[in-house]
Amino acid sequence: MPFPSIMELLFFLLILMTLLSLGFGLSTSTTSKGKRWFNGERIGYLDIALGCHLGWLKVVEKLEKMKLLDEGKNPNLFAWAEGFCSDDAVKKVMPENEKLVEYAKKLMIKWTAAADSQTK
Repeated sequence: MPFPSIMELLFFLLILMTLLSLGFGLSTSTTSKGKRWFNGERIGYLDIALGCHLGWLKVVEKLEKMKLLDEGKNPNLFAWAEGFCSDDAVKKVMPENEKLVEYAKKLMIKWTAAADSQTK
């Protein structure tokens, strides 16, 4: 099975962002009834399921020098993401961005080498 390219990962993240935007909505009044989290007052399973991808989203933003999560385009989604990442419980388990960036660079080297070996 070929490894995903950075563009395939970026495409996945854009789909995730679209789903998040639709789920969270431009107005939280329709989806979370004005609450901070999908679950209401506390981080719930859906917040965790979606929020665990935020570190990788930031990695792609850094490596590709692009903004995927824009406060101007979707302020509620941006506020949710910032709130999720700054929550004390999340900060204890979320890897630091620089460590994820370094790991992503190592993965890209492995994926490139694996892809090159498959084409020969």
